[in-house]
Amino acid sequence: MHLHGQSFRVRAVNGVRAPQPIVKDCVDVEPHMGTVDVEFTAQNPGDWFLHCHKPMHMDGGMITLVRVG
Repeated sequence: MHLHGQSFRVRAVNGVRAPQPIVKDCVDVEPHMGTVDVEFTAQNPGDWFLHCHKPMHMDGGMITLVRVG
């Protein structure tokens, strides 16, 4: 998943906590119930896409708009 305009800290992947947060703007999420716990402070105002990089997934709805005021 890719979040435009913001960076986030990856805290855990599939329930396994990271020893230190990793700062990213794109992260792989395993298919079929994979999880990634992230935290972020929205600092860049505007409308930003959060989406999967696979076109067929975006076509299927894995894209949304994040509005930061």
